[in-house]
Amino acid sequence: MEKDLSLAEYYNIPLEKFAELGVLNPNLVQNTNMFIDPVLLKDSQYEIFSKTAHKKYREYFEKLYENVKTYINLPQKVKKNSTNTLIRKLKAKGIPGLCLGYSSSGNKDNGIGNKNASKILDRAEELFSLDIDENPGIFSVVYMLTEKIGPDYISDMTAQIILDEIKEFTQEIAPKLGLPIQNFSKYKLPKHPYMEEPVLLLPEDILNLLPIDVDMKDVYMGYRPNEEIRDKVNEYISDIFKDYHKKKRKDVQNNLTKFFKENTNVLNDFVTYAMKRNSSHYDFNNDKYGFYFPQKFRKMFDLGEIASVSPLEIVHETIMRFKEKIDNNNDIKRNLLWVNGKPKVEKAWQQAFHLTIFQKLEDADFDVVPEYQTGSGPVDFNLTKGSKCRVFIEIKLSKNDPLKGLELQLEKYKKCIQNKKAYFICFNLEEDNQKYQKLEVDLKNKAKELNLDTEIIVIDGRINPSASNLRLNFDK
Repeated sequence: MEKDLSLAEYYNIPLEKFAELGVLNPNLVQNTNMFIDPVLLKDSQYEIFSKTAHKKYREYFEKLYENVKTYINLPQKVKKNSTNTLIRKLKAKGIPGLCLGYSSSGNKDNGIGNKNASKILDRAEELFSLDIDENPGIFSVVYMLTEKIGPDYISDMTAQIILDEIKEFTQEIAPKLGLPIQNFSKYKLPKHPYMEEPVLLLPEDILNLLPIDVDMKDVYMGYRPNEEIRDKVNEYISDIFKDYHKKKRKDVQNNLTKFFKENTNVLNDFVTYAMKRNSSHYDFNNDKYGFYFPQKFRKMFDLGEIASVSPLEIVHETIMRFKEKIDNNNDIKRNLLWVNGKPKVEKAWQQAFHLTIFQKLEDADFDVVPEYQTGSGPVDFNLTKGSKCRVFIEIKLSKNDPLKGLELQLEKYKKCIQNKKAYFICFNLEEDNQKYQKLEVDLKNKAKELNLDTEIIVIDGRINPSASNLRLNFDK
């Protein structure tokens, strides 16, 4: 069975080795939701990316820009063969060995095919036909304005262009990490443990949560137009982005395209800005979104053996041991669940719980499904063992309106699908002791008032000076 481990865990390599080299330690089953941001190539600490790969990437789009400009002026009869050639150049095949992207499986990443590549070409032809400055950087704007083109595409396209540089980097770094290598064509690379492909390594400093190129609003927020066009931009583009979250992305893209076609001076200015803007790579030291959380967690967290009792008792005992660990151990909270004196986002706390129950309940033949769709929305966890044992678990931080979550979310989910047991777990982060105690009372009163059979579990998520500190040896 494929165990959901990181590369470091699989080969028993200290995570510190990856950190010293500034190299991503990828997950082997679940893709890491990071993307190669092409804007970051030029600033990498490794010259193979800052010099060679950056130059190769830039030249690729300079050539592609010339090809599209030539294509636009071709006679219609000649265009067909050229169309197919350009679509091939705009397609981006996923590279599974990178273990990056939104796909839930590191073994599958299909990239984009002819249909979406054709959409990019159509949008490029639409914009390149305008009277604009010759600037290959306009491809950044083309991507932003093309329907269904997202961060995976940017990352896959970049990786495809600089694949040789990635392989050379992997070949150089793998021995320094102590990874076993073998021949793959002209390179000596580490084999992916679960595939007949190599696993490819990347420096952390070219990776981002989401390449800013693909989200027009993020780019626009940093855009400062030149004085000559400022009023026009502020008036029209600001209006397009008004109530952005309520609008369909496709509609925003079409409105922006129309505006740029009617105002080519703004398009030229925006392209220049998009090319010169700065970007920051993801901070893996603070790791706000917990990409390295699972392996650190598994290293620190052990619930001990749970006796084989009934399925519902196993679930309950696992939850209660998890509660005891979090309640009484500041080290776990300080090192895993808080950053810079503040609690991490709710997803990180859910992840900690997921890793705990997955460790214990998988061994007891439970199916553990996060974000389970009920018909009335996703419940945080659905645990099943056979057809007669189903447990729902919903998790909230105290700052995220847990009373509402208990009353409106979990109870709706329970009505949709029959279950044997439901838990509502609240991580209480209230600093004021009176508020802390009141929240637990309010939750239990609400459950009683509504005659709910849901079990309320309140866990102390605070770093409490008075808590008993069970000191852990992180090196074991």
